[in-house]
Amino acid sequence: MINKNKLTKIETHNFETSKNKLKKFSEQTQTDFELSRVKNHDDIDILKWFDHGVTGKELNELTSQIQGHLIDINKTQVKIIREFGEVYNTFESLDKDYISAILLSIEGIKKTNERIEQNIYDIGRNQEDIKQILDIQKNAITKMIEFKNRIEGYKIDEDTELKLKKLKRTVLISNISFGIITILLFSLFFMGSK
Repeated sequence: MINKNKLTKIETHNFETSKNKLKKFSEQTQTDFELSRVKNHDDIDILKWFDHGVTGKELNELTSQIQGHLIDINKTQVKIIREFGEVYNTFESLDKDYISAILLSIEGIKKTNERIEQNIYDIGRNQEDIKQILDIQKNAITKMIEFKNRIEGYKIDEDTELKLKKLKRTVLISNISFGIITILLFSLFFMGSK
């Protein structure tokens, strides 16, 4: 499976192989074809005054040379056709390897861009949430300060203060009494269970 968070590496092996074959073919030397001529009366000093007819041997030699050159031309044509196949393979490998990899990379970039846009949206939304939380906390602190100021504004008179002291003593005595009674009950319970 392709990791879509990473850009796809473009492989060049097929393209490079085809390109090197084409380069090698284009660097091959061209051969010039040379045919020997059939002898005529100008080539033979003694026969300059006579007409010279082409012999079967001379015609066969010329035909053999022509056939050899035609075979070489045919081999060259076959090579050219093969090299057109290489040109096709080169473009095919470009199409398959490069273009596919480039399209995958573009698709990966699009998906990454979508995630970035979503994150930017989420960050903006989170900032709004944080702003609302800060506003709520600010209002809560303001209300607490107002409450504290109201409580501090209350004055306790001397009579109320005496009543509070008595109440504190009564609560203290009640708590001590409750503790003593609880200890006595536990002691009785443990003594009775032995």
